[in-house]
Amino acid sequence: MLSKGDVELVFINVESWGTVTEFTQFHRNRRITPKLRVLVRHEHHPLYGGSGSYLTDVYLTHLAVFGHVYAIDDSRRTLFPTARETVVKLADRYRLCKALGFIR
Repeated sequence: MLSKGDVELVFINVESWGTVTEFTQFHRNRRITPKLRVLVRHEHHPLYGGSGSYLTDVYLTHLAVFGHVYAIDDSRRTLFPTARETVVKLADRYRLCKALGFIR
């Protein structure tokens, strides 16, 4: 379903082992990967966090190739936005860019 043409953005908030599995499967799917917007807790973000895990390395690869890995903090204890704020801001801008003809 996510690889169909009518789905333009796919947001995934990686916060459990289930969503880790989904992320790695989506990351390997060439039809979904360009649509994928990955939300990760700032502690695990490859640029802002200090984690050196395999998963953080996959985030870094996705960030380097596709540029869509966003640091979030739902606790509001840092300056990072919440997952909801991030999704709304990105979806609104995508919709605007599409309406203006920047995206076909």
